[in-house]
Amino acid sequence: MRYSLVCAALLLLLATTTTLARSQVDFHVDDMNADPTQEEYGTLYIQGEGNLVVQYDRAKVHVQINCRSVGINTASLAQNQNHETVNAFMLALEDELGLSKDKNVKMDGLRLNPTREYNSEKKKHLVIGYSATVSLNIDVSTEDKKLIPQIYALASRFEAETTEVNVHGANPYVSDQKKKENFVKLFENTMEDAYFKAELYAKGCKRTLGPVMVMSDRPISVQNQPRPQPRGAPKMMMARGGGDMAYAAESASVEMEMPFGEGQKLSKTVHLQFRLD
Repeated sequence: MRYSLVCAALLLLLATTTTLARSQVDFHVDDMNADPTQEEYGTLYIQGEGNLVVQYDRAKVHVQINCRSVGINTASLAQNQNHETVNAFMLALEDELGLSKDKNVKMDGLRLNPTREYNSEKKKHLVIGYSATVSLNIDVSTEDKKLIPQIYALASRFEAETTEVNVHGANPYVSDQKKKENFVKLFENTMEDAYFKAELYAKGCKRTLGPVMVMSDRPISVQNQPRPQPRGAPKMMMARGGGDMAYAAESASVEMEMPFGEGQKLSKTVHLQFRLD
């Protein structure tokens, strides 16, 4: 009996020693496979910015036609007069300048307002007539720079005793189609700026620039570049009957052209996350 207990104790001791030895070997093997010189990757966040100036390809001209009537019950008279003037003007746009009312012209709703005058005897403002106003937004191409001065000249012909035709200055812009056509170049400029910064920063911290891990995008933003205007130059906002522009365009010896300036600046921003090796 005593002999059996001794043998069992020896067997238990031998098994425990073997397990400890095996664990010690595994530990050394893992420790030998580890690379003490291996470093973790770094992260670099960069914002790339790109700009591109694109020439204007479209312009909007705002024309306001106002007709007045005199009398208390003359609202329909002012409205009918305005309706006839607007139709005649749009017909002239299409026949003489090739501007279609379906493609190039958008018309706002009619605004009919009473005209009041102060009566000293009754000591209050009384209705003495009506004013009917319609606004036209004309969208044209900038390819023909003589077209907008011709619109000014055409508007002046519809001036009458009770009719005013006010022309607002042309507002050039870049169409969506042209923005898409120039998007590739704009994107290339943006990525070129991003990689220039990334390589510079990586070199500054003595690391190697790795691949792009994350990339986020933002929509294009438009910032107009206003063209310089000399001091004392005539402004074209609210030129009644087309103003000086219409007068010059009607002169046989002068062919006016509309300057549109340098163009519109398109901007893009992209955010990149690089790996630093």
